[in-house]
Amino acid sequence: MSNIKNPNNNSTNHLELAQSLLDAAKNLIAISQNQSSAPNPFSGVASSGIFFEQPLDPMKAIDGIFEPAVRSSQAKLRKLIDYAVADSSGEGFSLLGKELCLPIAALLDLSSLPRKMFVGTVLHPRQKWEMHCADARSKFPATFDINVCATMNVMSDRLYDNLERMQDTVMKQILRDEETFAFKTINENMHEHNKVEGDGAFTANNIRKLLVIAKNIVELPGRVIDTGKPGLIVDKFVVSDDVLPLLEPHLDTTHAIGEYRGKVLGTDVFVSSCGGVPPRSIYAMTAAPFLGEMGIRQELKSEYIVHTSPNAEKEHGWDFRETVGFGLRNPYAVSLITQK
Repeated sequence: MSNIKNPNNNSTNHLELAQSLLDAAKNLIAISQNQSSAPNPFSGVASSGIFFEQPLDPMKAIDGIFEPAVRSSQAKLRKLIDYAVADSSGEGFSLLGKELCLPIAALLDLSSLPRKMFVGTVLHPRQKWEMHCADARSKFPATFDINVCATMNVMSDRLYDNLERMQDTVMKQILRDEETFAFKTINENMHEHNKVEGDGAFTANNIRKLLVIAKNIVELPGRVIDTGKPGLIVDKFVVSDDVLPLLEPHLDTTHAIGEYRGKVLGTDVFVSSCGGVPPRSIYAMTAAPFLGEMGIRQELKSEYIVHTSPNAEKEHGWDFRETVGFGLRNPYAVSLITQK
C-alpha cells in the first residue's frame, strides 16, 4: 500500500456533494416541467432557479449545476489520478472510477430516450419484478446487464482529456444499448395488428399521412384492451434518424432540444441520437404510465479492472455496468409504421 495520502479523507466527501447537486438539478428540472408551458421536457434552467422563455441546452444547464463538483473539478480529478497511479492496492483507481461514473449516470437520466418513454421502477436485487398490465394480468419481465469496458493508458500526457472522451464513449454505448433493448421489447410484445408496412417509399410528401395512420391505430377505441378507460391517446412519436429529414418541413421546432425535435399533428416528436431505433421506423405511443415500465435493478456503477495488453503492458480501466429491463403494459399502446 502506498503511503500517499487519500485525497478524500481530509475534505468534504466529493461523491456526496455531487449527489446533492444531482438531486437539486432534478428538482429544478421537475419544477420547470410543471411551471413552464413549453413542451420541451428540459426547459431552460438557471442555477438561480430562474426559467427563461428561450430554453437552454440541457447539457449546458446541467454543466452549470455540476460544474463545481464534477465537470470542472480538474484539480480534484488530478489528485485522484496521482493517487491511483501511485497506489498499488487499486483503491485509487476504484475511487477514480466512482468519480467518473457519477456524471455519466446523471446525464443518462436526462438523455436516455427509453427513460422518457417508460415509467421507472426501482427493483431490489432479488425482487421478482411483477408488472400489472392493462387487462388485469401480471407480467414478469426479465432484466439484463449492460456492460461497457473502458481502459486507459495512465502514462498519457493528456490523461484528463482521455478520461473525458472515455466518459462520452461509455455514455453513448449505454444509450445505444438501452434503446436497442427497449425497442426490441416493444417490437416483440406489441400487438401484431399495430404493425403496419407503409404504402410506397417514405417521402416528404406522404410522411404526414403515415403519422396519421400510426396515431389512429393507437387511438382507435376498439383496439384498447383496458376496458375501464375510454381510449388511448398518443403522447409522442419516436422516429429513426433517417426519417427525421422527411419530417422537418412539417415540424414546429420552437422548443426543440436534444432528442426532442418539436411537434407535428400537435404531438411531440423524438428521434434517436445514437442509432438504437430500427431504420425507417415511426412509432406512435402513449404516455409512459400507459405504455410500460423500465425496471432498474442495479443503477450504473463502475468496477476497477486490469487488462494485460499483447505487449505485456498493464492497462487500467473500469467495467461500467447497470441492470435494467423493459415491460409493455398494454400491447395496443404503441404502433409501428415501417417501409414496405
